[in-house]
Amino acid sequence: MKRRIHSRRRFLRNGLGAGIGLGFVPPALQTLAAAKTDEKPSPVNPKPAKSVVYLYMFGGMTHIDCLDPKPELKESYRGKTTAIPTSAAGIQLGNWLPRMAKQMHHVAVINSMTSITGAHAEGTYLMHTNYQARGTIVHPSLGTWMQVLKPADPNLKLDIPRNVVISGPSNHPAAGFFPARHGPLMIGNGAGGLDDVAHRGDMDDLKYRLDLGRKLDAEFQKTYRQKNVASYREMYSDALALMESSDLDVFDLTREHDKVRQSYGRGFGDACLLARRLVERGVRFVQLFTSGQQWDNHSSIATSLPNICRKTDLPVAGLLADLKQRGLMDDVLVVWGGEFGRLPIAQMRQGSDLKKAGRDHGPTGFSVWFAGAGIKGGTVYGNTDEIGWRAAENRVSVNDWHATILHALGLHNEQLFFETHGFKERLTGVEKVRVVKEILA
Repeated sequence: MKRRIHSRRRFLRNGLGAGIGLGFVPPALQTLAAAKTDEKPSPVNPKPAKSVVYLYMFGGMTHIDCLDPKPELKESYRGKTTAIPTSAAGIQLGNWLPRMAKQMHHVAVINSMTSITGAHAEGTYLMHTNYQARGTIVHPSLGTWMQVLKPADPNLKLDIPRNVVISGPSNHPAAGFFPARHGPLMIGNGAGGLDDVAHRGDMDDLKYRLDLGRKLDAEFQKTYRQKNVASYREMYSDALALMESSDLDVFDLTREHDKVRQSYGRGFGDACLLARRLVERGVRFVQLFTSGQQWDNHSSIATSLPNICRKTDLPVAGLLADLKQRGLMDDVLVVWGGEFGRLPIAQMRQGSDLKKAGRDHGPTGFSVWFAGAGIKGGTVYGNTDEIGWRAAENRVSVNDWHATILHALGLHNEQLFFETHGFKERLTGVEKVRVVKEILA
């Protein structure tokens, strides 16, 4: 009988462990290791960025209407878009981004990006993790890698997580295979602040309940000495500290002067303003998503594109101007990207009315940009072909793009590996990558 009871207890214990992910050792509580390679590593960036603001244009921005206009094209290709001059000699933008045009002396544009996928979910995953989506593993996002590889200054007292995502989708890769504590703090929108942070009852009562829970879990934690178990426990402690922290004022945008709020606008502008407040306070990585997939202009692009550009143009221009005015431009790397571009031909989804035409997905050539820390402003690198269909000169892969970000953070991309299923994989996803040094100061 005793043997049977012991067996049953063991079954329940193992079943519970497997049910919450403890029966499987995550592939990367994985140790990052230096590569054994003959290739000479790139020099470390002497002035690495302290923080990153990642502006994600969800849905796939049409590059030939925004960052890579082709004014010589027939209207049947370029639509109603015209090219306008900017504050940087030799750089033009589509006429839908007039305020951004005044900030292009801070910006380095890459017009020759390529992706291996033209699907939204797969493209977004790749742009966030540097890996193709797999069924057996979830890779960490950029913000998590930054948090793991470049820990924040321990002398900086800050109760806010150093990794924040604003208006992100529910399937964001977050911490991936790393402990949950390294994942981002998810915020619904810039103006709404942090949800559910106020405790409605007695804080002493809450602390008593949490302490009681720890005592009841003591045997379980002793049995399962897993990093993920400890990570979840730490998350509760962090959440409690945040609920009582004076740092919560960073989410209150009403503390900003009306003139500053007007320079950003509302909606996406609130998210951009919050991003500035967060990096100014010491947060290392802030990612902002344009809401929904508003750049997914399959139809009625003549009306939908000007609308999303209006919602984005003022906030992003306001962010760059504000970072410069506050002396933060040399410390903050600003990145603009999306999952792909769009094809330069009309897509008809609603009959043959050209007024309702749009553009289909275009992963073979599209645009991204960098600004801020370590970036050579007023620069254009690479080109698409004469109609903007594919990258034709100085092609840049998603993996190269990630390597460039790592370099801007002061990291050797050649020496960053992680172990998974007994194999060692490069953090940059593939063996041959390059840093786009032409856009670096």
